[in-house]
Order: sequence, then structure tokens, then C-alpha cells
Amino acid sequence: MSDEARDPVSELEGQMKAAGMLIESLEEEVATLRQELGQARVALRAAQKEVAARERALEEHRQDTAELPAITDQSELEGRHKKEIQKLKALAEKRERELRRAQASRLKAAEEEFSKRLTSLKAQKDADNRALQERYTRELSRLRQEQEERFTQSEERRKAERRNLEERLRGAHLQREAELRIYNERLKELEGEKLRHKRAAEAEFDRRVERYTAEISSLEDRLAKLEDAPEIPRAKEIEPAAATADNESPAGRPDHEETGEAYENRNHLRDLEAKKVLAEERIQALENQLREAREENRRNAEKLHEALKELEKLSEPAKRLRAGISLFNASEHARGAASTLRVFGLPKVNVGLDGNTPVITLVWEDLGWRRYVSDPTEGIEEPRVYLTGTGDDPSEVNIAPNARMDARGNVSLGIQAR
Repeated sequence: MSDEARDPVSELEGQMKAAGMLIESLEEEVATLRQELGQARVALRAAQKEVAARERALEEHRQDTAELPAITDQSELEGRHKKEIQKLKALAEKRERELRRAQASRLKAAEEEFSKRLTSLKAQKDADNRALQERYTRELSRLRQEQEERFTQSEERRKAERRNLEERLRGAHLQREAELRIYNERLKELEGEKLRHKRAAEAEFDRRVERYTAEISSLEDRLAKLEDAPEIPRAKEIEPAAATADNESPAGRPDHEETGEAYENRNHLRDLEAKKVLAEERIQALENQLREAREENRRNAEKLHEALKELEKLSEPAKRLRAGISLFNASEHARGAASTLRVFGLPKVNVGLDGNTPVITLVWEDLGWRRYVSDPTEGIEEPRVYLTGTGDDPSEVNIAPNARMDARGNVSLGIQAR
């Protein structure tokens, strides 16, 4: 909502606050009038009490005067008392009527004033509401019109953008179709060119195969002729070729009287020498690898032999028991047993094999029993010493002590625990 629309609202809110304050003040005045009326009622009750007290006093005085000898006529005295009581009652009733009339008039005036003010405030409020409603209606219609204009403009702008996008899309489609046609034409050209190159390459390959086949056949014929020729002429033929190797031109052609056959033989010998050198290097590398593999195999065999020896040592029951006891004495369980000795004394100790695994059993008469596994096998995961059973009743286990434990918790074989 704009500032112009907010100002009448704030003004109306201020007027409503003022009307509320006026209503509160009128309510306070009404409460004050009611309080004064209550005070008048209290005063009337006090006057009534005073009249009653005076009546009681007159009655007492009448009784006192009745006893006096000098009193006059009794009827005269009673008449005077009655007149005085009537005067007091009339005075009290008059005062009460005056207070009621004053209170009623003030209350009526306050109510009339309150009604007038409330009527004026309601009329002003209705007028302000009508003005505000009219202003709000005008503002709402103006905002609705502006919103419709903006929406119309945005709709026209969106339609124009959509037309532009459609035109660009049609242009892109046309361009894509043109590029696709060009691409297909180029692809067909490339495929035709590839096919021509492939055919030319196949023809060239066939020609080279035929040529190499012919050369191989000629070389085989020459090699057969050389092998059938005498030994000396062959050597003489090779020696001039080797002698003239230093006289070649940079282009690789003979300079003097070297024939084409001798030149080809010399090149063939060079190729054979190069292949021989490569073969020797490859053989040397293979021999080195074989030597390294043999050395690695020898080291692995030695390690395996040592492991087998260690396994043979541990496979003996007595040696496995001693190894298990040594492992237990080096563990934290031995220190825990030593702390128990200070309270419950030395236990009965039995050391045996469960299959191939050393087992140590400790029995205290006052505490109970504990059983440990101590596996000396190399390569197993930790923990290698662990508690496998415990109980509070020593009679649950029936052992024959065959070892003992000292004050440090170390277990030793061969001596029965005491």
C-alpha cells in the first residue's frame, strides 16, 4: 500500500484512539458519579443512624423525665418527642431526596453528554470509514489498472520475445539443415576419398607384396647359388665386398667396380650382424633375469627352510609348552595374576595342550579359577595371550598341578605348586 493510502488509515487510527480515550474519560466520570451516589447513600445511612440514636436518646430522656416529680403532663412530653422525631425524619428524607435528585441529574447529564459524544464519534467514525473506503476503492482501482497495464505490457513484451525466439529457432533449424546437408555431402566425399585411398593402399600393398615376394624368391635363388658355389670363391666374393665397404658414397652406392649383387650381399651381411648383436644382447638380458630369478628362489628356499625348522621346533609338545609359558610370562596377564597373589595367595597351576595350543589354568581356593590360551605360533593376529574361561567355584575344574607361579606372576614347568 502507498503512503497516500496509509495516511488516512493512520489518521483514522488516531481518531479511534482519541475516541477510546474520550470513552474512557466518560466511563471514569460515570464511575465518579456512582461513587458520589454511594457516598450519598452512606451519608443517608449515617443520618438515619443519627435519627435512630436521637430517638433512642429522646426515649431515654423521656424515661428519665418520667421519674421526675416536677414533670408536666405526660401527653405533652410525648407530643413534643413525636414532633421532634418527625422533624428529624423529614429532614433526613429531604436530604436524601436532594442527594438523589442531584445525583440523578448529574448522572443524567453525564449520560446525555456521553451519548452525544458517542453519537458524534460514531458519526465521525462512519464518515472516516466511508472516506477511507472510497479512497481505498479509488486506490485499489488505480492499482488494478496499473497492474493490468503492466501485465498487458509484459504480455506484449513476452509475445514479442516469443516471436523473436521462434524466428531465431526457425533460423537455427534452417542453418542446422544447411549444415547437415553440407556435412552429409562432406561425409560422402570423405567416404569416397577414404574408399579411394583404401583401394590405392590395397593396390600398393599388393604391388609391394608381389615385389617383396619376387625379391625374396631372387634372394633365395642367390642364396642357393651361393651355398652351391665353392667355399673359396664365396670368401673371395665377400672379402672384396667388405674391403669396398669403406669406399661407399654417402648415398650408399659403390664407387668403383662393385656389382649390384655384391652390394646387396654386403648389406645383407650387415643386417645379419646387427640382428646377431641384438640377439646376443637379448640372450644376455635373459641370462641376467634367469640368474636373478635363481637367486630369489634360493633366498625363498632358505627362508622356507628356516620356517620349517622353527615349525619343527615348535611342533614338539614340550617346546610348544615352554614357548607358551614364556609368552604368558611376558604378557600383562602375568602382572594381573601377581596382583591377585597379594590377596589370595599362590594358585594351583596346570599347563597343557588343547590340540596344539598351550593352555594355562590357575585355581585359587578362595577366589575361583581362570584359564588362559598362550599361542606361540608366528604370524597369528593379536592377542596371542587371552582369557578363555573363568569361574567362582574351584570345583568346576579338576586339574592336576604340574607347574607353579612365583610372586611376580611368572609360571614355570616341572615344579608342582604348593
